[in-house]
Amino acid sequence: YVRIYGGSPSQTPGAHDVTMTELTVNGKAADGTAVTGSGSSPVSLDDWARLVNSTAPQAEAGICYLDKKVIKKIHCDTIHVPTDPNCILWRQRCPRFACPDNYVLNPNDLSCVSTEPHQLITTTEGVIMVVVTAIAGALIGAAFFGFSAHCCKKKALEDGYTGVE
Repeated sequence: YVRIYGGSPSQTPGAHDVTMTELTVNGKAADGTAVTGSGSSPVSLDDWARLVNSTAPQAEAGICYLDKKVIKKIHCDTIHVPTDPNCILWRQRCPRFACPDNYVLNPNDLSCVSTEPHQLITTTEGVIMVVVTAIAGALIGAAFFGFSAHCCKKKALEDGYTGVE
């Protein structure tokens, strides 16, 4: 059974006595009806727990649930980087629920990134990017090497070096 007491200390300086008063406890019966208890007829632990559990959020998101109107009002109905401080806070605290279906939260900038296969880089695209980058690097390196060799040869000729001595 659940009994709740409230106490009030004496208001006399130096006194250490407390007056205890039993408070009314609310509960919820198995059939859903409200029950109250105190004194010789307390509320059962099951009835009290049922009442407490009935106040829990009903949505899967729990405390992270926001109505679509609220999401729109805090400018969080976009997949882009949020600018509203309330949207930023919500995305930080509730990353699992902060993005629409088929998107996940990017923890770096709090934008929503697609998980759809057609929007992700494919293996072929990845290979092409690596090859193009490698070729570009090789061309830039060759150009730099050629320019450096030309500058060195020019400097050597200016200093009077003519070849093998």
